[in-house]
Amino acid sequence: MALAAAGIELRSLTPSRAVFRFTGPFEGREVRWEARLRRLAPDSRAPQYLEVGRPEAGCVPIEIGLRIPRVDRAAVLKTVIMVRNYRRLRTGRHEWNP
Repeated sequence: MALAAAGIELRSLTPSRAVFRFTGPFEGREVRWEARLRRLAPDSRAPQYLEVGRPEAGCVPIEIGLRIPRVDRAAVLKTVIMVRNYRRLRTGRHEWNP
C-alpha cells in the first residue's frame, strides 16, 4: 500500500529517521498526528518507545523509537498502523522492550 493511499504525508525520510503526518484516533476523537520515527540500534539497551506530546492547534506530536534495521516507507506504514491500533494511547512516554 502506498503511503498517500493510507493518508500519510511523508515530509522527510533517511535510513535512521522519518518525519510524517497522518490522521488517527486519540482519546476518543480523530486527530492529526505530527510524527517523528527514530531508528534505535538493534543492539541498543534503550527501550523502544512512543512519546505523545500535548495537542496543539489540532495536531498531536508523537515521537516513536523502534529497534528496526532501517527507516523506510514500509517501516513508516507499519508505525502508522501501530499508532492507529493503540487504543489506550495517552499523553506521555510509553516504553517497552521486545
